[in-house]
Amino acid sequence: MDDARQPSGPGDDGGSQGRIGRLLVVGAALAGGLVAARHLGEARWRRRVAERTARLKAAAGASEPEALDAPKSGEILPEAVARYLAFAGVSEALDEVPERGPLRRARLRQRGMFRLLDPAKPSAAAWKRFEATQYMSAVPAAFVWDAAVHMAPAVTVRVCDGFVAGSGAMRAELAALVPLVDATPCAELDAGSLQRFLAEAVWLPTALQPSPTLRWSPLDDTPDEACVIGGIRPRARATLRSGDTEVTLDFTFDRRGAVIETRGLRYRDVRGRAVETPWVCRYFDWVSVGGVRVPRRGEAAWVLPDADGELTEQAYWRGRVVELEFDDYAV
Repeated sequence: MDDARQPSGPGDDGGSQGRIGRLLVVGAALAGGLVAARHLGEARWRRRVAERTARLKAAAGASEPEALDAPKSGEILPEAVARYLAFAGVSEALDEVPERGPLRRARLRQRGMFRLLDPAKPSAAAWKRFEATQYMSAVPAAFVWDAAVHMAPAVTVRVCDGFVAGSGAMRAELAALVPLVDATPCAELDAGSLQRFLAEAVWLPTALQPSPTLRWSPLDDTPDEACVIGGIRPRARATLRSGDTEVTLDFTFDRRGAVIETRGLRYRDVRGRAVETPWVCRYFDWVSVGGVRVPRRGEAAWVLPDADGELTEQAYWRGRVVELEFDDYAV
């Protein structure tokens, strides 16, 4: 057999090593390109989040101080709400502290678990680890949630939800490069985003102070004292308005005044359709931070049919606040 047609052996210095060398060069170039693309994607993502948070901060700075004032004389709050505001320290948070001023904004760092529920099999969805930073404004109502959800080793989905300048937003990208979700602006998205802000306002309790855009109404005729004595948890309904969008949630309190849970109908995306779905959030481990009381942990769930058709709570978000600061004053 002609030697020129013999396959190259392990020690051959000919074409095989040349091909391997070229493959290594191409592989290194591709890997370098992917790394550069990811860096560029992350930089672009950070710019987008920074633009939204800058709009949030600018609107909060331009809001009138009176918007955070205590209710005027003659306004009657449900007793459970008055107890919550006292428990949370809202009156102190509204005072003008020279080095801080009234609490208008908050920044939270969160860690926890998240899962994307399958409408067909919600209970089968797998939990994934996430880290997030959330920015909030009390007046006007606004938030920006910037999260990284770890779907698999070296596979991260970046998510940015928010409600800024009266409009909701939702965007997700694989590795901050490949668009996965870019929600079309609509009234249902605005309502769902504003409802989320209302449920999470426990982390910026001045946002739950009665104002021209937020009102409280009682849900139970039973006197508050009787609720406490009889072990009945008092409830009240919060109605929040921003522009043309108005939403409500029902708050349940314990005897101290802490919020135990919120409930309401909220829009959920089901294969491209906005469907009103029962939604519940719960709050745990209340602690004092910077002079106000906030929950350290929380959970959010949709109420969906299980495999047997029975309605059950399907949690999709479980988070813990690991850092919290108000305005530009670290606490």
